[in-house]
Amino acid sequence: DTVVIASDQLIVSNGVVREKPRDAEECRDWLASYNSHPAEALVAVVVHNFRNGRRVEGLAEARQHFANIDASVQDRLIAAGDVLYCGGGFAIEQMEEQLGGLCGERETIIGLPVQLTLSLLAQSLSPADKS
Repeated sequence: DTVVIASDQLIVSNGVVREKPRDAEECRDWLASYNSHPAEALVAVVVHNFRNGRRVEGLAEARQHFANIDASVQDRLIAAGDVLYCGGGFAIEQMEEQLGGLCGERETIIGLPVQLTLSLLAQSLSPADKS
C-alpha cells in the first residue's frame, strides 16, 4: 500500500493564533506569556491510501501549561534557535523543567498526534465500504 500522511499544527494562546515568531523579541514575549496562559495545539491529520483511494482526516487538540519561563530560560531557548522556527515559539522537548499540566497527548503539542494518526492509518487501510 502507498499511503501519504500529512499534518499541520496551529497554536493558540489566550485566544490568539500564534504562527512562528517574527523575531527573537516576539518569541521572548510569547514565552513569557505562557507563564499565565497555556498553549493550545490543534493538529489536523489527513491519511490518503492510493491503493484503495480512501482518504480520512481528523483533528487532535491538546493544552500545555508552563511554569517558570524566566528571562534566563527565554535567553537559553532563543540562543539555541529552534523556538524561532516553531509554531507558538516554543519546543517542549527543550523545556522539560518548565512543563506544567498537560491535557491531551504530548505528541499533539510536538506536532503529530500518534493515537489519531494510527487510528486514521487503520481506517485508510480497511476495505472500502460497498454502497
